[in-house]
Amino acid sequence: MGDPCTTASLDVPADSPRTYDGLTFYGHMVAGAVAGIGEHVAMYPVDTIKTRMQALAHPGQQLHSSVGTALRTVLRREGVGGLYRGVTAMALGAGPSHALYFAAYEAAKQLYGGNQEGHHPLAHAAAGATATIVNDGCMNPWDVVKQRMQVRHSPYRGLMHCVAQTFREEGLAAFYKSYWTTLEGVHSATRYNTSSVLPVLRRIAEEEGAAALWRGWQPRVLFHAPSAAICWGIYETAKKVLA
Repeated sequence: MGDPCTTASLDVPADSPRTYDGLTFYGHMVAGAVAGIGEHVAMYPVDTIKTRMQALAHPGQQLHSSVGTALRTVLRREGVGGLYRGVTAMALGAGPSHALYFAAYEAAKQLYGGNQEGHHPLAHAAAGATATIVNDGCMNPWDVVKQRMQVRHSPYRGLMHCVAQTFREEGLAAFYKSYWTTLEGVHSATRYNTSSVLPVLRRIAEEEGAAALWRGWQPRVLFHAPSAAICWGIYETAKKVLA
């Protein structure tokens, strides 16, 4: 009788697709896409409230003072549809960006030795950083469109009108204006004519006070905690279904 390990290895085709944590690269992409779309569509109303709270009625004047006030105002003036304005852009971006995020994470984790016994703790951190860079590069243009459609009195008639007008008036760079800001964890829906984060921070602090930098933190916490639970829950479930 031959060695069981040798026998088992002979049963695996030479051209068998490489797997990462029990699933192929494309399997992780599918699971990630499903998780991303499910997460962002489910949490989109909260994201809209966060964006509205971060917007200003006039320089130094906050549009909404609380989550409850913002929610009641949107429902009274725009109905339930107001909470989902721009959701198409988010769904179109969340699918491919999360597909790339989870696939890149698993591939990078394998590359950096994160799946090996006794691996360095930074392997997972490096894999996460790599995945974030890939994800945000794909998601940022759609996030720009989403935020511009979310704000009150948005001048855009729809998704394609927003994309076309932004490209025509500001060029391709407009869709990546906040890319590095996003990577640094600072999110903004404003249109300051600057390419650096620090001037924006100084300007906000000078004109509106340091407290303005924390505007919208409540809905942000309400958004990210459950959204992470939804995303990873769907992702792990999809992995089991696809495995």
